[in-house]
Amino acid sequence: MLIDEIINFCDADYDSIECNCDDCSNATICGHDCKECLDDIHYHRNNLRSDYSCRKLLDYYVCRYSYKYCSEIRYALQEIDHDRYRDFSILSLGCGGAADLMAFDEVCSEKINIMV
Repeated sequence: MLIDEIINFCDADYDSIECNCDDCSNATICGHDCKECLDDIHYHRNNLRSDYSCRKLLDYYVCRYSYKYCSEIRYALQEIDHDRYRDFSILSLGCGGAADLMAFDEVCSEKINIMV
């Protein structure tokens, strides 16, 4: 499945990257802990990190949240009236780890009648 391929890629990439934080917006006191940096972004705890510009952080984000977000979208897709949306095309150009795309891939792989 697409989600497994993406998670495996990000996990391997995460392990291969040395955390030097040269490009980090939190470089002044970065503790080299991606969970801490991600919490800084999400909860504005220290207001030190302002963006997702670190590649290692992005890999961490995808590995940490993709299954959760994908499953939420997948559950929603399983509950809708698919016939009502048969004539719609779906395009997502949003940010993040593409959880919506992974959810559509899973649902279509399960052969639920959704036209993607």
